[in-house]
Amino acid sequence: MQNSLNIIIIGAGLIGLSSADLLVMAGHRVTIIESNCGPVYGSSYSNSGMLHPSQSWPWLINEERGDAGTSFRLVHQLALRSSIVMKKVSARINLSNQKIKTGCFKIYKDFETAQNAMSSYKINNINSIQVMHELDTLGYHALYFKEDKWGNARKYGLNLEASLQKRGVNFIYNSGPLKLKEKNMKVYLDLNNHIIEPDHVIITAGVSSSDILKQLDLELPIKPVRGYAINYDKPVMSLPKSPIMDSTSHSAMTVFDNHLRLSGTYDETSETALFERWSKLAPRIIHALKPAKEIWSGLRPMSLSGKPYICQTQVPGLWVNTGHGHMGWTLCSGSAELITEMITEGKVDTRFQIDT
Repeated sequence: MQNSLNIIIIGAGLIGLSSADLLVMAGHRVTIIESNCGPVYGSSYSNSGMLHPSQSWPWLINEERGDAGTSFRLVHQLALRSSIVMKKVSARINLSNQKIKTGCFKIYKDFETAQNAMSSYKINNINSIQVMHELDTLGYHALYFKEDKWGNARKYGLNLEASLQKRGVNFIYNSGPLKLKEKNMKVYLDLNNHIIEPDHVIITAGVSSSDILKQLDLELPIKPVRGYAINYDKPVMSLPKSPIMDSTSHSAMTVFDNHLRLSGTYDETSETALFERWSKLAPRIIHALKPAKEIWSGLRPMSLSGKPYICQTQVPGLWVNTGHGHMGWTLCSGSAELITEMITEGKVDTRFQIDT
C-alpha cells in the first residue's frame, strides 16, 4: 500500500463523494472541487431513487466502441459489487433521516410482453416475478425485481458529504474556471490563478468531464442525454409502495416520504412528454396532484461504450470515474472501490478503460 496521497476530485456528485469516502478510508487526503454551490446538483439531484442492478442494459451504445451484451455483463457485475459496498457505507455513515427500501416494478403493455421480458432477464441471470396489482402496478402486467432497492439519492449524497466534512475532507464550491495542465508527464491544476500539484486528480464531473479532459487534448466518448423530473406534494390517497418503471419511455414514478416524483425520459425537449406519459399510465393519481412544486432537468453522462470509464488516462496521475448514464447511484460505491484499489494498491483492471 502506498503512503498517504494528496488527491483532488473534480465533481461533488455521488461518484465523486463515494470515491472520496473510500479514499479517505484508505488513509489519503482528499479535496473535492465543485463548480456548483453544493453537492449532488448534477444528474442525481432529482432522479428516480432506484438502486437497480436489474437495469444494467445500456440505453446507448456505439457498436464501434462496444458490444451491448458484454457491456451489460460488466455493468451488472459492478452493480452487484456496488450493492455490497453501499451496504457497508450506509452502516458506517449516519443515515438516520432515510431508509433504503426493497423492490422495484417495471410495467408492460400486456401479459405476453411482460412474459417475454421476464425470459430475457432470466437468460441474463436477473430474477424477476411477474405480477399485476391494481395499486402497486397501476393495474398493468409488470415484473417485480425484489433484489433492487430504492431511496432518496440526494439525501444519501448529503449524508455522505456531511460525513466527509467531519473527517476533514476539504470542499471547494463555486470553484470558478479550472484549468487542467500537464508538465513533465504530471498533472496539476490552475484554480483562480492558484497552482495545485496533487499526487492524483480524479475527474468525476459527469458530462463536464469531456470538456475538462479536452484541455489536455484527451477524448472522452460521452454523450449528454437529457432527462426530466417533476416533483409534487404527496397526495392524500392510496399510492404505489415501490417505484414503477415504464418499459417504453425510460421513466418512472416514485413515491417518497413527502413527495411524488415523475422522472426520466430520453433526450426529450421538455417535461411535457414525461407528464403526458404518466397521465395515460396513472390518470387517477395525476388528476389528484396539485401543481408541481419543482420541475428539474439534467444531463446524464452516457458513455458510447455502454459502460462507465473508471481508469487512468494517458497522463500519469490523471483518472476518470464517469460515464455511468442512468446507473449513477447504482454504481457509485462499486466504482469508488474499484478506483480506490487502482490508486492505493496499484491494481490493474482494464474492463472500464477509455476506448478511443
